[in-house]
Amino acid sequence: MQQTSKNSEPNNSRTKLLNYTVWLLARRNYHSHELANRLRERKNATEAQISEILQKLANLKYIDDEYFLQIFIRDQLARKPQGARMIKQRLFQKKIFDDRIDRVLEAEYGNECDYAEKALLKKVKPGQKKDYQKIYRFLCSRGFKYETIKEVLAKHGFTKLSV
Repeated sequence: MQQTSKNSEPNNSRTKLLNYTVWLLARRNYHSHELANRLRERKNATEAQISEILQKLANLKYIDDEYFLQIFIRDQLARKPQGARMIKQRLFQKKIFDDRIDRVLEAEYGNECDYAEKALLKKVKPGQKKDYQKIYRFLCSRGFKYETIKEVLAKHGFTKLSV
């Protein structure tokens, strides 16, 4: 009788972890690395159980890292125009170091000049004059490349004043 309860205890623990993971996924999308970290926070989760649960959920298509990256990038761009560097930095802050980031970013991102122009027009209203350096710093803080910033500022008539 006691042997049955010992065997069912790890099973019960795995079921609880699986239920917890499904509950997390019902709230929002997660990258597999994020889910693994959340499961490691649980005291009774072993690495074997975590990898087993993640594999099972990936097979059931509950976890799809590439889809997570696509949705994350689209969401970031919908919130505010920003450069590819900023999006990569946000993923790195979440400790997501996926080799697919560059490929998905290239497919989803499009033309960086368009996003830089949107950010510029949001910051500077038509007819309003702003300092070149201030706008440059603003676009840099949004993660745009130097060449892109220079191109967009020149297109909108901002010139660097020589001192």
